[in-house]
Amino acid sequence: MVTRAVPGQGMLSDGLHIGAAALTIAVVWRLSGMLHRAVVEGQQGPGGFDP
Repeated sequence: MVTRAVPGQGMLSDGLHIGAAALTIAVVWRLSGMLHRAVVEGQQGPGGFDP
């Protein structure tokens, strides 16, 4: 059996991979920023000031 590729299917697949990679980078960047803020706020103590 011979299977034929749909024209443009490779480009669509590449586009989906690039989009997924970009979304992953954006989510990791956002989470790392949230983690950094949580650590800094945790070091300042309750109320946001350094005891």
